[in-house]
Amino acid sequence: MSKSLKIKPTSGKIYVKLDEVKLGGLDTSGLQISKEKGEVIAVAADVTEYKKGDVILFKSYAVKIITEGDVKYHFIDINSNAICAIVQ
Repeated sequence: MSKSLKIKPTSGKIYVKLDEVKLGGLDTSGLQISKEKGEVIAVAADVTEYKKGDVILFKSYAVKIITEGDVKYHFIDINSNAICAIVQ
């Protein structure tokens, strides 16, 4: 089991925790399901439009996944024009 790392995104990126998808009692952990809503966990120093704790809606193609052991880290480049809204 891999230990979670402390993450500080690089220029123009945000680190997002994706909302879990629930399909009844099915285990969806191995499925490729479009997840288009998530909570901002960390932002790069140059990102001012989003902050930790914001819930955002985005286009699923924008998410870049980095896997470290059994932990997946999800990043979005704010310059990709894929972030559609901040949930209020």
